[in-house]
Amino acid sequence: MRTSILSLAFGVVALSGAHAADPGEVRRACGIMPASPLLSLAAPEMVEQVNVRFGRSVEIANAPPTIASTSPRFVWATETKAACGIAIGFFGSGEINEEWVNKCDCFYGRMMAYTNAVR
Repeated sequence: MRTSILSLAFGVVALSGAHAADPGEVRRACGIMPASPLLSLAAPEMVEQVNVRFGRSVEIANAPPTIASTSPRFVWATETKAACGIAIGFFGSGEINEEWVNKCDCFYGRMMAYTNAVR
């Protein structure tokens, strides 16, 4: 009896934590999507917009309400930060990597949806 209660408690904890940071969920959320509108901008404006998204994701990821939130807001903020940072890295070498610009924009939208819902 004691073993089954512990197993049940462990299972509940494992399942609740798996949703919050499940990398598979992040990949599915933006896996098949149309091209980001950012890709239709002139290169300097695209770089500026990706930098804005990166900066906002850093602010949101470090904000106390995000850290204390039980929503996926922190996950999307960190995913946005990573994707936009990678896109910025490509810009530094003179390349526009459409995949990372798409992910940056998509993850930013997810992050903002959770950010606006929690306020």
